[in-house]
Amino acid sequence: MVVFRAFISRDPHGAVDASLIHSRACYELWLSTRSEPLRDPEHKFRRTLTATLSGTDGRVPFTPEEEVAVAQVLRVKQVWYVARPPPALQASA
Repeated sequence: MVVFRAFISRDPHGAVDASLIHSRACYELWLSTRSEPLRDPEHKFRRTLTATLSGTDGRVPFTPEEEVAVAQVLRVKQVWYVARPPPALQASA
């Protein structure tokens, strides 16, 4: 949860911005907190994020304002940045 909250910010008016919650930087920081290698880390990241959003498995959910902002980001129909290769690899492809 600390990792996800690090990628949620507020503007000077108090509006919550969760646009970086599914960024590659968030994914890589989350991945660095795992104690063991994961078999399907991208899927596990998505599952962890959605489980945190819904508060399942005894997870501490986001605040109501964070929840709205995260849900809006997750509902956008696009490929998550996590699933895209890093920019250096995109340039060489």
